[in-house]
Amino acid sequence: MTKSSGMTELAVFCTALLLIGAVTVVRLPLKASSSPRMAGVPADYTPVMLPGEGLRLPARPGSGGVEETGDEQPKPADAWKRAINLLPALDPKQDTVNGNWTVRKDGGVASDKTRFSRIEIPYHPPEEYDLRVTFTRVSGDADVNLVLAHAGKQFLWEMGGWDNKVFGFELIDDRPANQNGSTVSVEKALQNDKKYTVIIEVRKDSLKAFLDGKFLTKHTTNYGDMGIFSGWKLRDKQALGLASHSPSIFHGAELLPVSGQGSFTRAVKGQAPAEE
Repeated sequence: MTKSSGMTELAVFCTALLLIGAVTVVRLPLKASSSPRMAGVPADYTPVMLPGEGLRLPARPGSGGVEETGDEQPKPADAWKRAINLLPALDPKQDTVNGNWTVRKDGGVASDKTRFSRIEIPYHPPEEYDLRVTFTRVSGDADVNLVLAHAGKQFLWEMGGWDNKVFGFELIDDRPANQNGSTVSVEKALQNDKKYTVIIEVRKDSLKAFLDGKFLTKHTTNYGDMGIFSGWKLRDKQALGLASHSPSIFHGAELLPVSGQGSFTRAVKGQAPAEE
């Protein structure tokens, strides 16, 4: 074998190794974090990541790899005139699952700094719906969350998680909000003492999230891949919920039925079952 042919074979061999490495699935451990969110991760949980996957820093508040199309717009304000007001149904004595929740004079509800603080909304949503929640994180740098439900499956929409850098749905294929296809990573997700409005669109085959009218992310699903960490579970797996790791105020929570029939799980003054 000549020197030149040997060098050529070596180059081919090295190229092959690089190609194999590019498609190899790498198993990486979770990094330590100061966020209390880590407490919800099982000790033996090791997410599977592909090279280049994980936290991303989009140039704009974006969709975690989901291309935005012309129809990625929340419903106009007029559409919410027939929405169901969920907050008046809350009774902290009956509905608190964890933490200390209080009803404010303005009708909102507030959480404390308890880890995995959550309160159950006594309402079973219809098959398809939009949920609009207005909230303010009062202090801290941890997440403010919504517990969602579809067809008996419960899952989470997380805002300001993982050291205030992540938006995303979880669990998706047993992967948390910072390591799945819905992940949106920014330098500073939420500011304290600032009021936000989040809208989640739940459909038979997809989930969408908007913050202050801007599209964040979309996840296509049949809900077989969805789940929830035990720390965020509610007692009623068909119910909706509000949750946080930092003290927060939830000023409003409204549900707009799209298809199917929803209903309150107990009598609520001034409220009727959701219209189909």
